[in-house]
Amino acid sequence: MSHLASLVLKTTLPKQGNIKIDETLPTCIYNFYNLDPLWKNDISVNRILLLEPSVFRKHPVKKKCIDFALDLAQNIPNIKIVVSEFDELEKQLNTKPVIFKEHPLNKHYKGHVEPREWISSVTGYYPSFFAFWKKCKKQLNY
Repeated sequence: MSHLASLVLKTTLPKQGNIKIDETLPTCIYNFYNLDPLWKNDISVNRILLLEPSVFRKHPVKKKCIDFALDLAQNIPNIKIVVSEFDELEKQLNTKPVIFKEHPLNKHYKGHVEPREWISSVTGYYPSFFAFWKKCKKQLNY
């Protein structure tokens, strides 16, 4: 007789501290999937890396992945780390606008959404990664 065990995965998020922002500036929201240090680097904004516990409950990652993201975030000057749901953060922000990049996991964000950058303009169904890659490769400059 075999026994089945339930697999419980949990993401370890950093402890939340108090953050101070400049309410006269817009706020850019970064997340685990957008840590682009060049995004909006030419303007003065509040920069917040938002780690939503609900996202990581649904899509758990290892602590090593969180540590990697936190290390990458250090390339973004003056970024603040916030462990919160977007709705909770929004209540604390008195800044307008709130700006973020589009991603399937942040459809519930409110504010000014910017499109993601894509590797190429190739679209459609491809039966394998390499069939897709051959089309993309023609557009890449490297």
